[in-house]
Amino acid sequence: MSDTEGIKSWLYSYLQTSKRIAPEYTIIQKPAGRGRFRFVCELRVESFGYIGIGNSTSKKDAQTNAARDFANYLVREGHVKASDVPSLKPGETGVPESSNSTVVPMFQSQFLSSAPRSTLPVTPQPAPTYINRIFDQKKLEEAEEVDLTADIHGGWSMENAKARLNEYLQTTRQQIGEVKYTALGPDHNR
Repeated sequence: MSDTEGIKSWLYSYLQTSKRIAPEYTIIQKPAGRGRFRFVCELRVESFGYIGIGNSTSKKDAQTNAARDFANYLVREGHVKASDVPSLKPGETGVPESSNSTVVPMFQSQFLSSAPRSTLPVTPQPAPTYINRIFDQKKLEEAEEVDLTADIHGGWSMENAKARLNEYLQTTRQQIGEVKYTALGPDHNR
């Protein structure tokens, strides 16, 4: 989700017109296993007691997510109307395009191609039900989930620890014994 909708520039212009100080972005790089990183961005504005937080696999997207979070806070608190905030349009996926590809709109590509096209029947998709929306929301939460306390444990999470243990045991040709996982801590944290 790059800043195609201009949420960062909208937030900056809103703060300037309301005589506020420009937002301050703080980016923290967190390990996500196997040489990958997640970026957690905190957005602070001096006159507001709220910190907008965004995380993503790129710094720019983390900043955009933090700006979107802060804009949602402004709407919740009644500082701005929801219609004033730019929203992500349905056609924008937020996937960065590669520099060597050319995007041709669908109606133009039909005229550019002289080869006969096979037509496939299009089946209408049912409207999303309540259960489907909950399922999609859970999938999104799992995809964006990051262990913010992993740096306390040296960057180790349960997933990358199991993977590295398995890799070590395979390279040393040792058998994996009986593995028993136990949760520690109070009942509400298990």
